[in-house]
Amino acid sequence: MDFRSLDKENPASVFEKKLNNLSLFDNHTFDNHTFCKTREYVCKADRTVLPSYGEGIPRSLLEAMSMEKPIITTDIPGCRELVSEKNGILVKPRNVSDLYDKIKTFSELPDEEKIAMGKRGRQLVIKKYDEKIIFQNYMDLIQKTLNT
Repeated sequence: MDFRSLDKENPASVFEKKLNNLSLFDNHTFDNHTFCKTREYVCKADRTVLPSYGEGIPRSLLEAMSMEKPIITTDIPGCRELVSEKNGILVKPRNVSDLYDKIKTFSELPDEEKIAMGKRGRQLVIKKYDEKIIFQNYMDLIQKTLNT
């Protein structure tokens, strides 16, 4: 397993010895500081995993979906809305065992199904989350507010 830059100073960070115990991740790379290389990493991945505790709609998942990557994320508001039309997998919040099981389940899927999931995710982003659609929704809301 390749640990390029675990945040060892952060008490909330996952520790290297704990990750080493997860044999499922033998051929995975963990690189925390990828702000300049995000596109490169997403291109190489066959999925994007975001086990979030809470947020709005995560841009990282939208970007991954737009690049036809299936997503594995937490069943919480903001994330769950992005997993529909069989484009990803939801995991229980704060449940490492469920996350492990779902990543393993995904890993065992045939490549054709993973590719199909990614394509469905991209179609969902185009249909519902394109920036033009979001901008127009904001403009409509502003106009509606001004007219009341």
